[in-house]
Amino acid sequence: MSGMTERQIRQAHRAQRSSLIQGRSSSRSTMQREEVARGKRVIEAEEEHHEEVEIIEDDTPTPVGRRNRPRRKREPTPSEYYQYLKELKFEGTSYPHKESMQKLGICGDVEYLMELANLATFMSCQCGGYKEESCQLLTTLKVHFCIDDSEKEERGGLGYITFKVRGVEYTLDICHLDTIFGFPSGEGIRQDYDQEELKCLWKTIVGPKPFLPTKSKSSSIRNPVIRYLYQCIANTLFQKKATGFVSEEELCMIDQSLVFILRETRDGRKMAGDRADTSLSVVLLDHLLSYKEYAATIHHSGICGSLCVGSLLTLILGAVGIELGAPDVLPKFIDLDYLKGKDFLEKTTPEDRYLFKFNHSELGPSLLPYHARTGLR
Repeated sequence: MSGMTERQIRQAHRAQRSSLIQGRSSSRSTMQREEVARGKRVIEAEEEHHEEVEIIEDDTPTPVGRRNRPRRKREPTPSEYYQYLKELKFEGTSYPHKESMQKLGICGDVEYLMELANLATFMSCQCGGYKEESCQLLTTLKVHFCIDDSEKEERGGLGYITFKVRGVEYTLDICHLDTIFGFPSGEGIRQDYDQEELKCLWKTIVGPKPFLPTKSKSSSIRNPVIRYLYQCIANTLFQKKATGFVSEEELCMIDQSLVFILRETRDGRKMAGDRADTSLSVVLLDHLLSYKEYAATIHHSGICGSLCVGSLLTLILGAVGIELGAPDVLPKFIDLDYLKGKDFLEKTTPEDRYLFKFNHSELGPSLLPYHARTGLR
């Protein structure tokens, strides 16, 4: 810039900067229009650029305000889980009652379905429960699955569980649980039932109403044998206090018990049962693992909850050699008094007969025993 005055040099620099800004602005406007065309960018009114002002884009996301930021739920500590479990009302597990089934004339058929579902031995393991040891077990329970076939072969099964009681950590193979509860050894770790099969099965044993886990009532099951089997599954395998509604996991177990009797649903769909051949010990463990979250939910809701799993845990505690004294609770039974309070039997019935609480659309109410209506074989 030799020969130019100082004033001319300053004017030339300003003109150069203005040209550079305009070029960048033009290039940026072109790029933004392309982004809008591709749907990558949304046009905003504020994107009007002035010649003397260079706008620098910032890819940093706008911080979310404290008021709008979603709260991350804090995981309770083990000691908190333990306290939540201790707050629950500890009750005995309810088991099938043979004498009551005999009076209703359904004993043979119910026991037959239990055998088909591989639950016969499990349903006969009736013992008391121990609150302190049960809460410690549930708080610390972990399930470990083998990662490959060589590890499965080494351990002789799908994996093992660990838990702590009285400060001592214990390990128990899942195949040992199969032996304790009389379950056959399965290969899968997650049940695989055809959803359409379950829906069709529900319509077969109930009627035209579709299956909805939050709305489908157990009192809709027409056959007394299947309805009593459901009560056994809900009370003993899944240890529920309220059995008014049927869950999907409970319907899966009903499916497993009926697959070899019905073979197909009312609409002709062939039944396959659990296609993954899942170990029932895994099904049970999966349910036991849910108790910590259940206890935490009950604690925060402020309502009363129950823990009815103690009798099953007693068998696990005994399997690892833990010495136990007198039980805190004794087992309960799905007897006639229980059934009269669960929309199964009418409270007032003729002498030596029991009125099943379901009005058949064609045959009317059923007086039990009545094998012609209840028999499955």
